[in-house]
Amino acid sequence: MSFNQIAYKGCCSSNASFTLPKLYINDRWNKYIGKGRDVYFANKYNYALINHSDRVSCHDSQITNIKNKGIILNYLNVWWMNQTKHIIDNHYLYHNQTFLLAKKCKRINVEVVVRAYITGSTSTSLWTLYQQDNEGVYGLELPKGLKKNQKLPTLLITPTSKGDSGEPDKPLTDDQIVDEGYIGREEWEYIKLKALELFEYGSMVSESRGLILVDTKYEFGYDDNNNIILIDEIHTGDSSRFWGLESYDNKFYSGAEPICFDKDHIRRYISEVDPNFKTTPIKDRKKHQIPENIKNNLFESYDTLYNQLTKESLNDIYNIEHRLDMKQFLELFHDNIAPLAVILAGSKGDEDKVKKVEYQLYSHKISYNTHYHSAHKETETVMNLIKHYNNFYGKRKIVFITVVGLSNALGGVLAANTKFPVINCPNFKDNIDMLININSSLQMPSNVPSAVVLREDNVAQFVRNILGL
Repeated sequence: MSFNQIAYKGCCSSNASFTLPKLYINDRWNKYIGKGRDVYFANKYNYALINHSDRVSCHDSQITNIKNKGIILNYLNVWWMNQTKHIIDNHYLYHNQTFLLAKKCKRINVEVVVRAYITGSTSTSLWTLYQQDNEGVYGLELPKGLKKNQKLPTLLITPTSKGDSGEPDKPLTDDQIVDEGYIGREEWEYIKLKALELFEYGSMVSESRGLILVDTKYEFGYDDNNNIILIDEIHTGDSSRFWGLESYDNKFYSGAEPICFDKDHIRRYISEVDPNFKTTPIKDRKKHQIPENIKNNLFESYDTLYNQLTKESLNDIYNIEHRLDMKQFLELFHDNIAPLAVILAGSKGDEDKVKKVEYQLYSHKISYNTHYHSAHKETETVMNLIKHYNNFYGKRKIVFITVVGLSNALGGVLAANTKFPVINCPNFKDNIDMLININSSLQMPSNVPSAVVLREDNVAQFVRNILGL
Protein backbone atom coordinates (compact mmCIF):
# COMPACT_ATOMS: atom_id res chain seq x y z
CA MET A 1 0.00 0.00 0.00
CA SER A 2 1.51 3.33 -1.05
CA PHE A 3 1.28 6.72 0.57
CA ASN A 4 -0.42 8.08 -2.55
CA GLN A 5 -3.31 5.64 -2.55
CA ILE A 6 -4.69 4.16 0.67
CA ALA A 7 -7.62 1.84 -0.06
CA TYR A 8 -10.48 1.84 2.39
CA LYS A 9 -11.53 -1.49 3.83
CA GLY A 10 -14.39 -3.30 2.17
CA CYS A 11 -14.21 -1.56 -1.23
CA CYS A 12 -12.94 -3.39 -4.24
CA SER A 13 -13.83 -1.27 -7.29
CA SER A 14 -11.02 0.20 -9.34
CA ASN A 15 -11.83 3.78 -8.34
CA ALA A 16 -12.15 3.01 -4.62
CA SER A 17 -9.06 4.86 -3.39
CA PHE A 18 -8.29 8.27 -1.99
CA THR A 19 -6.72 10.57 -4.54
CA LEU A 20 -4.65 13.31 -2.98
CA PRO A 21 -5.56 16.78 -4.21
CA LYS A 22 -1.89 17.75 -4.46
CA LEU A 23 -2.51 20.97 -2.55
CA TYR A 24 0.19 21.77 0.02
CA ILE A 25 1.89 18.40 -0.56
CA ASN A 26 3.44 19.34 -3.91
CA ASP A 27 3.41 23.08 -3.30
CA ARG A 28 6.57 25.11 -2.99
CA TRP A 29 7.86 25.43 0.59
CA ASN A 30 10.41 28.01 1.72
CA LYS A 31 13.04 26.55 4.04
CA TYR A 32 14.70 28.16 7.05
CA ILE A 33 17.57 26.22 8.66
CA GLY A 34 17.88 26.88 12.39
CA LYS A 35 20.42 25.66 14.91
CA GLY A 36 18.36 22.63 15.91
CA ARG A 37 15.37 22.59 13.58
CA ASP A 38 14.45 23.15 9.96
CA VAL A 39 11.28 25.18 9.39
CA TYR A 40 9.31 25.21 6.13
CA PHE A 41 6.63 27.71 5.16
CA ALA A 42 4.12 26.99 2.39
CA ASN A 43 3.69 29.78 -0.13
CA LYS A 44 -0.08 29.43 -0.42
CA TYR A 45 -1.24 27.75 2.77
CA ASN A 46 -1.27 28.77 6.40
CA TYR A 47 1.01 25.99 7.58
CA ALA A 48 4.49 25.86 9.05
CA LEU A 49 6.30 22.52 8.96
CA ILE A 50 8.99 21.98 11.60
CA ASN A 51 11.51 19.15 11.33
CA HIS A 52 13.30 18.54 14.64
CA SER A 53 16.83 17.53 13.72
CA ASP A 54 19.37 15.61 15.79
CA ARG A 55 21.66 18.65 15.81
CA VAL A 56 22.78 20.01 19.19
CA SER A 57 23.84 23.63 19.55
CA CYS A 58 25.64 25.49 22.32
CA HIS A 59 26.19 29.25 22.63
CA ASP A 60 24.69 29.74 19.12
CA SER A 61 27.06 27.20 17.51
CA GLN A 62 26.23 23.73 16.22
CA ILE A 63 28.28 21.28 18.27
CA THR A 64 27.30 17.70 17.45
CA ASN A 65 24.50 15.31 16.46
CA ILE A 66 22.73 12.91 18.83
CA LYS A 67 20.60 10.15 17.33
CA ASN A 68 16.86 10.37 18.13
CA LYS A 69 17.24 13.70 19.91
CA GLY A 70 14.82 15.28 17.40
CA ILE A 71 12.14 12.68 18.12
CA ILE A 72 12.33 13.26 21.88
CA LEU A 73 12.07 17.05 21.57
CA ASN A 74 9.20 16.81 19.13
CA TYR A 75 7.11 14.41 21.23
CA LEU A 76 7.82 16.19 24.52
CA ASN A 77 6.92 19.53 22.95
CA VAL A 78 3.62 18.10 21.67
CA TRP A 79 2.88 16.59 25.08
CA TRP A 80 3.28 19.98 26.75
CA MET A 81 1.31 21.75 23.99
CA ASN A 82 -1.61 19.43 24.68
CA GLN A 83 -1.22 19.83 28.44
CA THR A 84 -1.33 23.64 28.39
CA LYS A 85 -4.18 24.46 26.00
CA HIS A 86 -6.34 25.48 28.97
CA ILE A 87 -3.90 28.34 29.60
CA ILE A 88 -3.39 29.60 26.04
CA ASP A 89 -3.98 28.25 22.54
CA ASN A 90 -0.95 27.16 20.50
CA HIS A 91 0.05 26.50 16.91
CA TYR A 92 0.23 22.67 17.03
CA LEU A 93 -1.79 20.70 14.45
CA TYR A 94 -0.20 17.28 13.86
CA HIS A 95 3.06 15.40 14.44
CA ASN A 96 4.80 12.17 13.52
CA GLN A 97 8.40 11.14 14.19
CA THR A 98 10.55 14.31 13.82
CA PHE A 99 7.94 16.40 11.97
CA LEU A 100 5.40 18.82 13.42
CA LEU A 101 2.81 20.69 11.39
CA ALA A 102 1.69 24.00 12.86
CA LYS A 103 -0.44 27.00 12.07
CA LYS A 104 1.63 29.64 10.32
CA CYS A 105 1.73 32.65 12.63
CA LYS A 106 3.25 36.10 12.66
CA ARG A 107 6.03 35.80 15.21
CA ILE A 108 6.42 38.38 17.98
CA ASN A 109 10.18 38.99 18.05
CA VAL A 110 10.63 38.68 21.81
CA GLU A 111 11.89 35.60 23.65
CA VAL A 112 10.11 35.49 26.98
CA VAL A 113 12.45 33.85 29.48
CA VAL A 114 10.97 32.94 32.87
CA ARG A 115 13.37 32.12 35.70
CA ALA A 116 12.79 30.52 39.09
CA TYR A 117 16.51 30.10 39.91
CA ILE A 118 19.59 32.22 39.24
CA THR A 119 21.87 30.18 36.99
CA GLY A 120 23.15 29.94 33.43
CA SER A 121 26.31 30.47 31.45
CA THR A 122 25.30 32.41 28.33
CA SER A 123 25.92 36.14 27.90
CA THR A 124 22.24 36.89 28.55
CA SER A 125 21.80 34.50 31.49
CA LEU A 126 20.85 36.05 34.80
CA TRP A 127 23.80 34.55 36.69
CA THR A 128 26.32 35.89 34.15
CA LEU A 129 24.84 39.39 34.34
CA TYR A 130 24.49 39.24 38.12
CA GLN A 131 28.19 38.48 38.47
CA GLN A 132 28.86 41.58 36.35
CA ASP A 133 26.41 43.60 38.49
CA ASN A 134 24.50 44.15 35.25
CA GLU A 135 21.08 42.58 35.80
CA GLY A 136 19.66 46.08 35.29
CA VAL A 137 19.66 45.39 31.55
CA TYR A 138 16.35 43.62 32.26
CA GLY A 139 15.15 46.44 34.49
CA LEU A 140 15.82 44.30 37.59
CA GLU A 141 17.45 45.03 40.93
CA LEU A 142 18.33 41.81 42.75
CA PRO A 143 19.44 41.46 46.37
CA LYS A 144 23.15 41.09 47.04
CA GLY A 145 24.72 37.81 48.04
CA LEU A 146 22.80 35.40 45.82
CA LYS A 147 24.64 32.19 44.97
CA LYS A 148 24.64 30.32 41.69
CA ASN A 149 21.70 27.90 41.34
CA GLN A 150 19.84 29.54 44.25
CA LYS A 151 16.07 29.80 44.12
CA LEU A 152 14.94 33.37 43.45
CA PRO A 153 12.58 35.16 45.85
CA THR A 154 10.00 35.36 43.06
CA LEU A 155 9.59 34.35 39.44
CA LEU A 156 11.36 36.74 37.08
CA ILE A 157 10.82 37.47 33.38
CA THR A 158 14.00 38.39 31.52
CA PRO A 159 13.00 39.03 27.88
CA THR A 160 15.41 39.23 24.98
CA SER A 161 15.07 40.19 21.35
CA LYS A 162 14.52 37.35 18.90
CA GLY A 163 17.29 38.15 16.46
CA ASP A 164 17.53 36.91 12.89
CA SER A 165 20.07 34.27 11.98
CA GLY A 166 23.54 35.35 13.08
CA GLU A 167 22.23 38.28 15.09
CA PRO A 168 22.78 37.96 18.87
CA ASP A 169 19.85 38.22 21.27
CA LYS A 170 19.64 41.50 23.21
CA PRO A 171 18.31 41.86 26.77
CA LEU A 172 15.19 44.04 26.92
CA THR A 173 13.26 45.93 29.56
CA ASP A 174 9.48 46.30 29.59
CA ASP A 175 9.79 49.88 28.36
CA GLN A 176 12.16 48.95 25.53
CA ILE A 177 9.77 46.27 24.29
CA VAL A 178 7.02 48.88 23.98
CA ASP A 179 9.10 51.92 22.97
CA GLU A 180 11.08 50.06 20.29
CA GLY A 181 7.91 48.71 18.71
CA TYR A 182 8.17 45.02 19.49
CA ILE A 183 4.60 44.96 20.85
CA GLY A 184 2.05 47.19 22.58
CA ARG A 185 1.92 47.64 26.36
CA GLU A 186 -1.40 45.84 26.84
CA GLU A 187 -0.32 42.91 24.67
CA TRP A 188 3.01 42.65 26.50
CA GLU A 189 1.26 42.52 29.86
CA TYR A 190 -0.98 39.74 28.52
CA ILE A 191 2.05 37.78 27.30
CA LYS A 192 3.81 38.14 30.66
CA LEU A 193 0.69 36.93 32.46
CA LYS A 194 0.40 33.86 30.22
CA ALA A 195 4.13 33.13 30.47
CA LEU A 196 3.90 33.10 34.27
CA GLU A 197 0.80 30.88 34.17
CA LEU A 198 2.56 28.44 31.83
CA PHE A 199 5.63 28.35 34.03
CA GLU A 200 3.67 27.87 37.25
CA TYR A 201 1.70 25.02 35.69
CA GLY A 202 4.89 23.48 34.27
CA SER A 203 6.57 23.74 37.67
CA MET A 204 3.63 22.04 39.37
CA VAL A 205 3.62 19.15 36.89
CA SER A 206 7.42 18.82 37.00
CA GLU A 207 7.53 18.76 40.79
CA SER A 208 4.91 16.00 40.85
CA ARG A 209 7.29 13.99 38.62
CA GLY A 210 10.38 14.59 40.79
CA LEU A 211 11.78 17.43 38.68
CA ILE A 212 12.47 21.15 39.05
CA LEU A 213 11.61 23.44 36.13
CA VAL A 214 14.46 25.90 36.56
CA ASP A 215 13.93 28.32 33.70
CA THR A 216 12.51 28.31 30.20
CA LYS A 217 11.84 30.41 27.14
CA TYR A 218 8.50 30.96 25.44
CA GLU A 219 7.68 32.46 22.06
CA PHE A 220 4.35 33.90 20.98
CA GLY A 221 2.77 34.94 17.70
CA TYR A 222 -0.44 36.14 16.05
CA ASP A 223 -2.70 33.59 14.36
CA ASP A 224 -5.00 34.33 11.39
CA ASN A 225 -7.58 35.88 13.70
CA ASN A 226 -4.97 38.17 15.28
CA ASN A 227 -5.07 36.22 18.54
CA ILE A 228 -1.84 35.88 20.52
CA ILE A 229 -0.97 32.18 20.83
CA LEU A 230 1.99 30.07 21.94
CA ILE A 231 4.39 29.02 19.16
CA ASP A 232 7.77 27.31 18.76
CA GLU A 233 8.30 24.87 21.67
CA ILE A 234 7.55 24.55 25.36
CA HIS A 235 9.34 22.88 28.29
CA THR A 236 11.77 20.70 26.29
CA GLY A 237 15.37 19.91 27.18
CA ASP A 238 16.48 22.48 24.60
CA SER A 239 14.26 25.38 25.66
CA SER A 240 14.27 24.73 29.42
CA ARG A 241 16.45 23.66 32.31
CA PHE A 242 15.33 20.77 34.48
CA TRP A 243 17.04 19.57 37.66
CA GLY A 244 16.48 16.55 39.86
CA LEU A 245 14.27 17.56 42.77
CA GLU A 246 15.42 15.01 45.34
CA SER A 247 19.14 15.80 45.02
CA TYR A 248 18.90 19.59 44.62
CA ASP A 249 19.39 20.65 48.27
CA ASN A 250 22.47 18.49 48.81
CA LYS A 251 24.01 19.62 45.53
CA PHE A 252 23.33 23.30 46.21
CA TYR A 253 24.66 23.41 49.77
CA SER A 254 27.77 21.43 48.80
CA GLY A 255 28.48 23.82 45.90
CA ALA A 256 28.06 21.09 43.27
CA GLU A 257 26.14 21.45 40.03
CA PRO A 258 22.62 19.98 40.16
CA ILE A 259 21.72 16.82 38.28
CA CYS A 260 20.42 18.17 34.98
CA PHE A 261 18.10 16.80 32.30
CA ASP A 262 18.84 19.31 29.55
CA LYS A 263 21.47 20.73 27.23
CA ASP A 264 23.72 21.79 30.13
CA HIS A 265 25.61 18.50 29.65
CA ILE A 266 27.07 19.97 26.46
CA ARG A 267 27.45 23.51 27.83
CA ARG A 268 29.43 22.29 30.84
CA TYR A 269 31.72 20.13 28.71
CA ILE A 270 32.48 22.99 26.28
CA SER A 271 33.17 25.36 29.18
CA GLU A 272 35.65 22.87 30.66
CA VAL A 273 37.64 22.17 27.48
CA ASP A 274 37.35 25.66 25.99
CA PRO A 275 36.65 28.34 28.64
CA ASN A 276 36.79 31.14 26.04
CA PHE A 277 34.37 29.44 23.63
CA LYS A 278 31.30 31.57 24.38
CA THR A 279 33.23 34.88 24.15
CA THR A 280 35.00 33.94 20.92
CA PRO A 281 33.34 35.18 17.68
CA ILE A 282 31.33 32.38 16.13
CA LYS A 283 33.41 32.27 12.95
CA ASP A 284 36.64 31.89 14.97
CA ARG A 285 35.51 29.11 17.31
CA LYS A 286 37.25 25.76 17.34
CA LYS A 287 35.42 22.61 16.32
CA HIS A 288 35.17 20.18 19.20
CA GLN A 289 34.75 16.41 19.00
CA ILE A 290 32.24 15.54 21.72
CA PRO A 291 33.11 12.28 23.53
CA GLU A 292 30.59 9.46 23.23
CA ASN A 293 29.98 9.36 26.99
CA ILE A 294 28.94 13.04 26.98
CA LYS A 295 26.60 12.45 24.03
CA ASN A 296 25.16 9.36 25.72
CA ASN A 297 24.61 11.31 28.93
CA LEU A 298 22.69 13.99 27.05
CA PHE A 299 20.52 11.45 25.21
CA GLU A 300 19.76 9.57 28.43
CA SER A 301 18.86 12.85 30.13
CA TYR A 302 16.45 13.80 27.34
CA ASP A 303 14.97 10.31 27.28
CA THR A 304 14.60 10.22 31.07
CA LEU A 305 13.01 13.66 31.04
CA TYR A 306 10.39 12.48 28.54
CA ASN A 307 9.71 9.22 30.40
CA GLN A 308 9.51 10.91 33.79
CA LEU A 309 7.19 13.70 32.67
CA THR A 310 4.85 11.78 30.37
CA LYS A 311 5.11 8.35 32.06
CA GLU A 312 5.49 6.92 28.57
CA SER A 313 8.34 5.48 26.48
CA LEU A 314 9.49 6.37 22.96
CA ASN A 315 11.38 3.11 22.35
CA ASP A 316 8.89 1.97 19.70
CA ILE A 317 9.40 5.24 17.79
CA TYR A 318 13.21 5.04 18.07
CA ASN A 319 13.18 1.55 16.56
CA ILE A 320 11.10 2.35 13.47
CA GLU A 321 13.34 1.62 10.51
CA HIS A 322 11.47 3.81 8.05
CA ARG A 323 11.90 7.52 8.67
CA LEU A 324 9.23 9.67 7.06
CA ASP A 325 10.28 12.26 4.56
CA MET A 326 8.46 15.56 4.25
CA LYS A 327 6.07 14.46 1.51
CA GLN A 328 5.08 11.25 3.29
CA PHE A 329 4.43 13.17 6.49
CA LEU A 330 2.16 15.64 4.69
CA GLU A 331 0.29 12.81 2.99
CA LEU A 332 -0.35 11.18 6.37
CA PHE A 333 -1.63 14.51 7.66
CA HIS A 334 -3.96 14.80 4.71
CA ASP A 335 -5.28 11.26 5.08
CA ASN A 336 -5.80 11.31 8.83
CA ILE A 337 -6.06 14.81 10.30
CA ALA A 338 -6.58 17.62 7.81
CA PRO A 339 -10.05 19.22 7.52
CA LEU A 340 -11.55 17.56 4.48
CA ALA A 341 -14.26 17.89 1.87
CA VAL A 342 -15.41 14.50 0.49
CA ILE A 343 -17.03 14.69 -2.94
CA LEU A 344 -19.25 11.73 -3.79
CA ALA A 345 -20.58 11.62 -7.34
CA GLY A 346 -23.04 9.15 -8.78
CA SER A 347 -21.13 8.34 -11.95
CA LYS A 348 -18.40 9.53 -14.31
CA GLY A 349 -21.17 11.31 -16.19
CA ASP A 350 -21.00 13.93 -13.40
CA GLU A 351 -17.28 14.51 -13.88
CA ASP A 352 -17.54 17.98 -15.45
CA LYS A 353 -19.56 19.26 -12.49
CA VAL A 354 -17.18 17.52 -10.07
CA LYS A 355 -14.17 19.24 -11.64
CA LYS A 356 -15.82 22.63 -11.14
CA VAL A 357 -16.40 21.83 -7.46
CA GLU A 358 -12.81 20.60 -7.10
CA TYR A 359 -11.48 23.79 -8.66
CA GLN A 360 -13.43 25.95 -6.22
CA LEU A 361 -12.27 23.86 -3.25
CA TYR A 362 -8.70 24.17 -4.47
CA SER A 363 -9.09 27.93 -4.85
CA HIS A 364 -10.28 28.14 -1.24
CA LYS A 365 -7.33 25.98 -0.05
CA ILE A 366 -9.58 23.12 1.06
CA SER A 367 -8.31 19.53 0.93
CA TYR A 368 -10.67 17.11 -0.79
CA ASN A 369 -11.15 13.48 -1.80
CA THR A 370 -13.35 12.46 -4.72
CA HIS A 371 -15.25 9.18 -5.19
CA TYR A 372 -17.59 7.99 -7.96
CA HIS A 373 -20.23 5.50 -6.73
CA SER A 374 -23.94 5.09 -7.31
CA ALA A 375 -26.15 4.67 -4.25
CA HIS A 376 -28.59 2.68 -6.41
CA LYS A 377 -26.07 0.37 -8.11
CA GLU A 378 -23.18 0.21 -5.61
CA THR A 379 -25.01 0.39 -2.29
CA GLU A 380 -22.59 -1.81 -0.34
CA THR A 381 -19.58 0.15 -1.58
CA VAL A 382 -21.23 3.45 -0.62
CA MET A 383 -22.07 2.16 2.85
CA ASN A 384 -18.49 0.97 3.39
CA LEU A 385 -17.24 4.36 2.28
CA ILE A 386 -19.52 6.10 4.78
CA LYS A 387 -18.36 3.75 7.55
CA HIS A 388 -14.74 4.56 6.74
CA TYR A 389 -15.25 8.30 7.11
CA ASN A 390 -17.47 7.88 10.14
CA ASN A 391 -14.44 6.41 11.92
CA PHE A 392 -12.97 9.92 11.88
CA TYR A 393 -15.90 11.48 13.75
CA GLY A 394 -14.62 13.49 16.69
CA LYS A 395 -11.06 13.30 15.31
CA ARG A 396 -11.20 15.54 12.23
CA LYS A 397 -13.58 17.89 10.45
CA ILE A 398 -15.27 16.46 7.34
CA VAL A 399 -18.01 17.75 5.03
CA PHE A 400 -19.67 15.57 2.38
CA ILE A 401 -20.62 17.02 -1.02
CA THR A 402 -22.83 14.98 -3.34
CA VAL A 403 -22.80 15.65 -7.08
CA VAL A 404 -25.55 13.75 -8.87
CA GLY A 405 -28.17 14.14 -11.55
CA LEU A 406 -31.65 12.64 -11.83
CA SER A 407 -32.66 10.97 -8.54
CA ASN A 408 -30.34 12.02 -5.70
CA ALA A 409 -30.18 8.89 -3.56
CA LEU A 410 -26.60 9.66 -2.46
CA GLY A 411 -27.57 12.77 -0.50
CA GLY A 412 -30.28 10.96 1.44
CA VAL A 413 -28.20 7.84 2.14
CA LEU A 414 -25.28 9.96 3.37
CA ALA A 415 -27.38 12.27 5.56
CA ALA A 416 -29.16 9.30 7.14
CA ASN A 417 -25.96 7.45 7.99
CA THR A 418 -23.41 10.04 9.11
CA LYS A 419 -23.12 12.84 11.65
CA PHE A 420 -20.96 14.89 9.29
CA PRO A 421 -22.66 17.71 7.34
CA VAL A 422 -23.96 16.83 3.86
CA ILE A 423 -24.30 19.35 1.02
CA ASN A 424 -26.08 18.44 -2.18
CA CYS A 425 -24.72 20.18 -5.28
CA PRO A 426 -26.83 18.52 -8.00
CA ASN A 427 -25.75 18.30 -11.61
CA PHE A 428 -28.35 19.50 -14.15
CA LYS A 429 -28.16 19.61 -17.93
CA ASP A 430 -30.34 22.72 -18.17
CA ASN A 431 -33.08 24.66 -16.37
CA ILE A 432 -35.80 22.18 -17.39
CA ASP A 433 -33.74 19.31 -15.96
CA MET A 434 -33.31 21.33 -12.76
CA LEU A 435 -37.05 22.01 -12.40
CA ILE A 436 -37.83 18.32 -12.81
CA ASN A 437 -35.12 16.76 -10.63
CA ILE A 438 -34.19 19.33 -7.96
CA ASN A 439 -36.86 18.01 -5.59
CA SER A 440 -34.88 14.79 -5.12
CA SER A 441 -32.23 16.92 -3.42
CA LEU A 442 -34.59 19.32 -1.65
CA GLN A 443 -37.12 16.91 -0.18
CA MET A 444 -35.74 14.56 2.45
CA PRO A 445 -37.53 12.43 5.10
CA SER A 446 -37.35 13.35 8.79
CA ASN A 447 -33.97 12.84 10.48
CA VAL A 448 -32.22 13.05 7.12
CA PRO A 449 -30.67 16.56 7.23
CA SER A 450 -28.89 17.89 4.16
CA ALA A 451 -28.34 21.26 2.52
CA VAL A 452 -28.68 22.17 -1.15
CA VAL A 453 -26.28 24.64 -2.79
CA LEU A 454 -26.35 24.96 -6.58
CA ARG A 455 -23.31 27.14 -7.32
CA GLU A 456 -19.88 25.52 -7.03
CA ASP A 457 -18.25 28.69 -5.62
CA ASN A 458 -20.94 28.93 -2.93
CA VAL A 459 -20.39 25.28 -2.04
CA ALA A 460 -16.68 25.93 -1.46
CA GLN A 461 -17.38 29.01 0.67
CA PHE A 462 -20.00 27.08 2.67
CA VAL A 463 -17.55 24.22 3.27
CA ARG A 464 -14.83 26.68 4.31
CA ASN A 465 -17.19 28.24 6.87
CA ILE A 466 -18.22 24.84 8.26
CA LEU A 467 -14.60 23.67 8.57
CA GLY A 468 -13.61 26.94 10.22
CA LEU A 469 -10.81 27.59 7.75
